[in-house]
Amino acid sequence: GSLRGGRQVGFTAIAPPTPSPGGGVRGARVRMPANTPAGVYFRSMASRGQLGGTSRSVRGVVHLLDSFGKDVILIETVGAGQSDVAVRTLAHTTVVVSVPGLGDDIQMLKAGILEIADVYVVNKADRDGADRTAAQLASMIEIGRESARAIGHGSDDGWVPPVVRTVALKGERVDELADALDAHRTYLVQSGRWDTLVRAQAEAELQEALLVRLEQLLARSPVAARKDQLIGDIAARKLDAYQAADALLAMLAPGA
Repeated sequence: GSLRGGRQVGFTAIAPPTPSPGGGVRGARVRMPANTPAGVYFRSMASRGQLGGTSRSVRGVVHLLDSFGKDVILIETVGAGQSDVAVRTLAHTTVVVSVPGLGDDIQMLKAGILEIADVYVVNKADRDGADRTAAQLASMIEIGRESARAIGHGSDDGWVPPVVRTVALKGERVDELADALDAHRTYLVQSGRWDTLVRAQAEAELQEALLVRLEQLLARSPVAARKDQLIGDIAARKLDAYQAADALLAMLAPGA
């Protein structure tokens, strides 16, 4: 769908790290066709143990793909339930994909991941139970909107997440999914929410960069030798983590 109109597509798929020193087989890479369509660049990478369903380096990859002129950039997270919410700091539109017959409805309710989606997809919609899964999603979306109204958050924010049923292997209704993604982008721009979202993502990027620089500064400092001692103090309940962090910062920047 994203290739319509000659749009260039970048796709990065994030997988859990493998304990094997020789690396692992990335499922997303195996699923890609042998001959990648023209205009599509595909890259798979490990999450490197990062929480949030994404790798810290993914943001850099997204910026790189953008600088190479990719019109649409797709990010596939590790699918780790609630930990996938960090993708909201990277993506303008978040898609949650479910399949029938795996108890996804229960898992999603537990994980709370429904709250982050702008578009819902029921893939393998030719399987038994697809109608039930789609109906449950639609019901949960409506319950969420009613809850928002009940606590005074207004009726809705102007966007009602659609539930799209696809059969990806056969290419069925994939164009409908592409239309939903385009519609959400149009909504963001026309409603003025695009600028708000971009600013929030820039703030998250700055916070991430500050954390990286702080870790690098600590690693180069003689203060790093105190880190193990403070970890022991936390484990022994002599200090809490914030007290230990304050102690490290005071040693890094005395008098600050």
